[in-house]
This record gives sequence, structure tokens and C-alpha cells, in this order.
Amino acid sequence: MIIIFARLCALGLGAVVGLLAASGTVLGQETDLVAAAGRLADIATIAIAEYADGVENGKVIRVEELNEARLFLEQARRAAAQLGPEAGALVAPILVRLQKGSELREQLMELRAALEVGLGVSLDLLPEEPPSLARGAAVYSDRCVRCHGESGSGGPQAAAFDPPPADLSDSDGLRRVSVLDFLRKVNVGVAGTAMPGFAESLAAEDRWAVALYAATLRLPSPTPGARDLLAAQCARCLLVLSDFASTAGASDDSLAAMLGLGLGSAHADSTPAAITAYARVA
Repeated sequence: MIIIFARLCALGLGAVVGLLAASGTVLGQETDLVAAAGRLADIATIAIAEYADGVENGKVIRVEELNEARLFLEQARRAAAQLGPEAGALVAPILVRLQKGSELREQLMELRAALEVGLGVSLDLLPEEPPSLARGAAVYSDRCVRCHGESGSGGPQAAAFDPPPADLSDSDGLRRVSVLDFLRKVNVGVAGTAMPGFAESLAAEDRWAVALYAATLRLPSPTPGARDLLAAQCARCLLVLSDFASTAGASDDSLAAMLGLGLGSAHADSTPAAITAYARVA
């Protein structure tokens, strides 16, 4: 069991939407409210991802992931207070409901939809241009490398932290993680660890760039000629991959599955991870 967002409609979804819309009428107030709603949604989304990694068929399989989910949800309860006293009071009961795994994602989507409708904005605003890997490398070197290391497997300060910084080179452990998932952690930090959030200290462009760069550390170098292979064997794949909006929320597993369907035997004869690496940055 875990504290989670649940039964949003029954607890006043319409009222939450109305209060959010009403409280966002003053410039400045609206900006603050959008930031608070985005933070709450990011934290909730991360919490459910951690819960999914820690619980399977109602059984705890990774205690550390479940504990991290609980920490994130405690953080979400504090973030809810930033919505203002009235809206926060309506959201708060949602944060203390107990639900089981199959309903979590549905409830999260309802919460995110409520916030987006109430504020009239997208909480996952994609960049106008695809993130720059070069810019991401520069931001990573400045803000991340001391803890995570150049390869992602640990930097010079890693030993000082308990728990240690996440291993960004862990291809197996991160295969279900997308660039958007990384962005959310860059935005709000990681509960129960030394990693801070960078929503206020880094521009959105830099946060997207470093999230994309960090997502490449677990992958091998892209396959030489991968673009030519895709152009010849799966032009549709290449079209999808060239649109960052289509790949930002896709995990490595999702990209590999799409490539497998599109390329068939051509994909089987190459190195799947290396083609997926190209797909991540195409």
C-alpha cells in the first residue's frame, strides 16, 4: 500500500479545476501557480514510476524503490500546499488515499489533466527545437559530473553520499526510462538523496539538453550507417525518430520495439542497442 492520488473526480475534480482557473487570473500569480502545478505533477509521476519498479502484482520486489516512492509522495504533499489554501485543501485528501498498482497510472493521468485544464497549459511543454547534445554535455560537465562521473557510473564526490548517485550508465536498469522521465528528476530532484532540483537554477532549454545527454550515457555509440539503414529499411521509423516530440517520452525498450517491427531481420542482424542509441539522438 502507498499514499497516492486517487478518486479525483469523487473528491472534487471540478472544484479543483475551478479554483485553479480562478486563482490564475493575475499575472505573476498565474506563473507561480503553473510552476507549482508542474512541480506537483512531476513529483507524482516520478513517484508512480518508482512504485511500479518496487511492486509487482501486489508484492514488494524492491524495497528501496518503494521507499523512494513514499519519499516522493511526501514531497508531493508539500508541493500541493503551493497551489494555495483552497485548491491545496482539495488536493490534499487525494494524497492520503491508498490505492493498489493497476489504478495508479489512471489516477495520475486524471490529476495531470485536471491541472492542465484548470490552468490552460501543458505541464510537459516540449522545447521548440530538439535539445542540443553539445549543450547537454556542457551542462552535465558543470552541474552533474562531480557526482555522476563522466561516464555516468560515479564521480569523485559519489562516495560521500548515502545513497550514492544514480548510475546513469546502467543500461538494463534504465531501459524503461525516457528523456522526459529524466527531465522530471532534473526539475524536482530525487527525494531522499543529495540530488537537488534545477527548475529554478537552469533554463528549460538547458534542463532538456542535460536530460537528453544523460539518457545517452547508458547507450553504446550509435551504429555507423544507422541513418542509411533506416532510410532503406524503414523510412517511417526515420520520420518518427526525427520528431523529438515523438521520442521524448519513449523508453529505450519502446524505441527498440518500434525499430524491431520496422526493420525486421535487418534489425536482428545489427546491434539493437547501437541502433537504439542512434534513435535516441536522431
